[in-house]
Amino acid sequence: MDTFYAWRALYRYNERLSGPLESNNIRIQLLNAGIAMREYSNIDLPLSLQLPARSRNFSLHTIGEGRIVLGVRVLASPRKRPKRAEDNILPIAITTLQSRISQTDNYVMQLVCIRTKSKRVETLEVEHNLYTGFSTDFSKFQLLANTTQAGISLIGLQRVTVGGIYFTVTGISPEIPACYQLVVKEPVVSYTAEYLAPVTIDAHYNQISGQAVMYASEIKTILQVRHKRRHLRKRSKRGGDIPVGADLVDTICLEHGSCTCSELSCSAKCLTCKRKNDGGKLTKELVTQIKAPGRFGVLATHMSSTSILFGNENYTRAVMNVGFSIDRNLIFGCAPKKMGQFILWIRACNKHSCTKLIQNKLYLLIGSEKGFFEDSVSTTDESQTNSTQLILKHYLLHDGDRLEGGVDLEDDNESHSSCHQIIKELLILRIPCK
Repeated sequence: MDTFYAWRALYRYNERLSGPLESNNIRIQLLNAGIAMREYSNIDLPLSLQLPARSRNFSLHTIGEGRIVLGVRVLASPRKRPKRAEDNILPIAITTLQSRISQTDNYVMQLVCIRTKSKRVETLEVEHNLYTGFSTDFSKFQLLANTTQAGISLIGLQRVTVGGIYFTVTGISPEIPACYQLVVKEPVVSYTAEYLAPVTIDAHYNQISGQAVMYASEIKTILQVRHKRRHLRKRSKRGGDIPVGADLVDTICLEHGSCTCSELSCSAKCLTCKRKNDGGKLTKELVTQIKAPGRFGVLATHMSSTSILFGNENYTRAVMNVGFSIDRNLIFGCAPKKMGQFILWIRACNKHSCTKLIQNKLYLLIGSEKGFFEDSVSTTDESQTNSTQLILKHYLLHDGDRLEGGVDLEDDNESHSSCHQIIKELLILRIPCK
C-alpha cells in the first residue's frame, strides 16, 4: 500500500513538471471479479477501482511496454448484530462475592464462579489478583464441591506471588460453572477500603478471555449481620414473637475459610430409641425420613470428641468414621458415596444425649444432603518436607436431624435393645437417593 501511494505521488509530481507522459500503449484488463471485463489504457492511469464485496478472486492482465504498480486495500467492518443477539454474550463470564469471615482475625473469603459460553473452551488459565497489602497462600484455595463433582480439576503448576495467585483448571463446560473460594488475609495495619485500587480476576484460553473487577469496598461483613439477628432473638424474648422473615442463624467458619450456618434453636432428636421399646415402629419412621427427597442416612462409628468455642457458643466436634463393608450397607439416600471419615458438629444447647457420644459406638445420622461442607487439611510425611492437601467433609447437626444408635453390634448384651434392632435392620436395606 505504501509503495502504491508513493508511486502515484511521484507520478502526479512528474506530470505537473513535464506534462502528460508519452504513451507506451499499455493496456490493463480486469477479469474474473464478478463483473464484466474492463480495459484501461495508460491515459487512465493512475486509477482506483472499487470491487464488489462478493468478489473472491480476480486477475489483472497487462499488455504493452511499461511497468504497472498495483496496490490493494481491503476494508472490513464488524457485522452488525441486534442488541439482544445471543452472540453478544461474553465468551467467559466471571462473577464474584466477597465477605469477611466472622470469628477470625482479618480474613476475607472471596467466592468466584467462571462460566464459559463455548464448548470448545475446556481449559482456562486464571489470574486472581490481590488488593494492596492483602496476602494468601494456596492452602487457602479450594474448588467447591459441585465443581469437583462435575469433573473440573487443577492441572499444571500453581503459583502464588505478592500480587495474586495463578492456576489452570480443566474440564470446563458451559453447563456447569467452575467455582472456587479463596481466603485472603487483610493487612495488619488499618486501611480505608475506598482508597484501595480495584483488582481484576482474568481467565483466558488463547485469544478468548474474560475479566471481572473487584473493589475492597464491596466486602460484606457477616459478623454485623449475625449480631443483628441475635439482637432480634433477645428482643423477641422480651417483647413477644419473632418478626416474620427473621432467620436466626449462627455461623461456623473453619481454619481455611469454609463456612456454614446453624439455627440458633436446638431441637435435633437424639437417641430416642433408648426411650422407646417399639423398635419396629421406630425403624419405619426413620426409613421414611431417609427416603424423603434430599435426605440421607449414614452409619458411622464415633472415634473422638472435643469441645470448641465459636464466639459465645460451644460446639462438640465429633470425629465419625464410616468405614467400609462388603456385605453391609452403611450409607443410605443422598449421602456422599465415597466418604470414609467426616466431622460432626453439634451445638451444646442440644440435649445431653446429642453431645455426649460414646467412643467406638455405632450411630445412625439422618440429615439433609445440603448440610455437608468441606475444608482442606494439610498433612506432612515423615521427612516433614512434603505437604499434601486433603479434603475433609463436615456436617452440622440441624433442627429436624436425627442421631440414633450408640450401640456395639458385637456386644450380645445389647442385642435385645431397640437401638440394636434398628441398626441391624438398616444394615440389610438399600435406600436410593430421591
